[in-house]
Parts: sequence; C-alpha cells; structure tokens
Amino acid sequence: MSVAAGNRNKMKYVFMMASLGIFGIGCSAAEPPMDIEETQAQVRALTAMDSPTVDEARAAMAHPSCAYGIQRWGRFDQAGQSNTQNSRKLLEAAAFIRSSSKSIALGHSYDEDMPTFHSPALSGYHLDIPDGTHRVALGTLVGHEELVTSEIGQVGTEIDALGHMCFLHGGAVDPDEADCYGGYKERDIYDPKGLLALGVEHIKPYFTRGILLDAQRYVNRNKRFAPGTAITLEMIIQTMAAEHLTIADIREGDVVLVRTGQEELWKRPDLGDYYGSTPGINLEVAKFFASRCVGNVGADNWPVEVQPSVDGGFVPVHEFNLTVAGLPQQENLSLRELSNDLAMLNNENRYIFAYIYTPVPMVGASGSPGVPMAIR
Repeated sequence: MSVAAGNRNKMKYVFMMASLGIFGIGCSAAEPPMDIEETQAQVRALTAMDSPTVDEARAAMAHPSCAYGIQRWGRFDQAGQSNTQNSRKLLEAAAFIRSSSKSIALGHSYDEDMPTFHSPALSGYHLDIPDGTHRVALGTLVGHEELVTSEIGQVGTEIDALGHMCFLHGGAVDPDEADCYGGYKERDIYDPKGLLALGVEHIKPYFTRGILLDAQRYVNRNKRFAPGTAITLEMIIQTMAAEHLTIADIREGDVVLVRTGQEELWKRPDLGDYYGSTPGINLEVAKFFASRCVGNVGADNWPVEVQPSVDGGFVPVHEFNLTVAGLPQQENLSLRELSNDLAMLNNENRYIFAYIYTPVPMVGASGSPGVPMAIR
C-alpha cells in the first residue's frame, strides 16, 4: 500500500469513527455514543469493502504482476525468483528497521532430538566431537572440532534449491527424462558428487520484505490446523483481510510465510508425527503467490504444502514452485514468536517486516540449512 493510500485509509477511518460517534463528533447532547461492540461491528462492515476478495485474487492470477520462472529469467537460469533480490528490495526492507526494532530467529536449533525425514540411507542427525587429532593440546590451547553425520540440505530449518526435485511427465519412467527447472533434464544435472546445475549455491541472498500470513491465528482461532487441512485461497484472503493487507501489498521479491501451527509438533511426539500428515497450502495458493512474483515461500511445516495432497500427485506444490515458477521454498520454520510479537503491534502494515537469509553455498547441494531472521 502506498503512503498516500495509507493516509487516505487513515482519514477514512477517522471520518468513519467520527460518524459513528466514537470521538464524540457528530453526536448531539441527546445522542450518547453507541455501544462499543455495536460500533466495532459497524466499523468491520464499513472497512470490509477495502478487504481483498477471492475473486480479486483469481483475477490477479489471470493477469500476473510480472512474468516468473524461465519466462522471466530465461532458459537455463539457475537462481529462479531469488533473482528478484536487488537494491530496491534491500531499501524496502531497511525501512522497517528502527532503533526500537527487534530481531527474531525463524528457525529451530539442530540437534539429535529434532524430527528428521528418514529414509533407508539416512539415520537422522548426529554430532560428535572426536578425541585424538580433533582434541589436542596446542600449547595452552585445547580446541574442538565436530563431525556431523546427517542429511545436510534437507534437515531442520532449510531451503529447497531448484534442483531439489524434478518430475516425470507423459508416462516417462526413466529418471533421466524427468523435467527440472530452467529447461534442464535430470540427466543434465545429476551427479553422485553433487548437482551439476540448480544447486543451492545459485540461490541469491535475501534482504527483503517478509510477510507473515498467520492463518492459524486468523482462520483457526490460533489453534493448530488439523493434519491434512488444505490452506485454501479463501483462507489466505481471510487472513489478509484480518491483517489489513491488500493484494497489492504482496510485492515482487517479497518472502511470504504461512503459519499453520504444525511447528507445535516439533519435538512433541506425544502430540503427533511432525513428518506425517500436515496442514499446508494447496496448489491454487502456490499459483497466487507466484502471480505476485514473490521471491520465496515458507511455512512452519515440512513440505510447505498440504499432505496428503488435495490436488492430485504426491507434491504438486513442489512441482509447480521448483520446476515451473522457479520459487525456492523454506521449510520447518518457527513462526510462533514472530506471530505473537506482530499481533501485539498496532501500527499499519504490522505483518510486514525485514527478512534476512543467506543459504550456505554448498556447491551441488539440493538445499541448505540455516535460520532466517525477521526484524520489526
């Protein structure tokens, strides 16, 4: 929202409140101000006309604000929507940093108790500080070095690089024929020593605006969504309306984070399986975000998208984001503290903040660990 538009909305709110008698304006001596609950109901009704609608969102999807994926960045591009990160985004983000600002880590710690997505070849996360050459006295110094045994790009809070997944189409069964982002085939990028293209080292650093869409708070009364709940476009629009965001508030290069409540299962097996069925966005929401040309999408769950899928296929949002839109995904975020802090603010656009994240540039890796930061 522009400054002018924001000022217009503020003035409209003042006039509206005055007309309702909140400030004692427009009330005769014989007409005391109305009951506050009745007033709030009328305010909600009057401001509803400025709220985004699902029809507007779908119209925006039909006419994206800019091209994305290889239509924007060209064949054999490897950075995808991280290409949106530039000095303009840096300045937009810096505008949210003040002397009173607070930084909030948006990820979990890495340790042996964290949930991991197991496979036969992987056995979780283990950190050891070996004795011998790794713990030796050098004069007065005794140093330590650690050996970590783990899947590294797809464990804990992490980002998916564009080479994380490729997909077979047209009945093909040969893995080498899978389609990847940028016009690559699986045969072009796969090597047992690391991806030959589309590795995480090509994802550019983020210093941009972040937007929290707190669906858990504003759609589900701040309760964790049930496993397998699809966060639909209707829910996203409902959340945006509650946060006083318009569709235009989601800008090119922004990072959009969706809160589902799945993080409440992190290290809480008594509550359920974190890596099991999960709430998450559906394919239409992914396409809506892409139509706004965002730079990254994240969530407080393991796949960003709902699982099991409601759109057919195994992970259709991964397929669209990674291979079509060129949109990196941040998974296993921790958004509770950010949610609570932003809910306490009373300023305009409180759900927009400065967002900072740099992937570890491991050449050929399909993803990177690392904890983003929000500053507000």
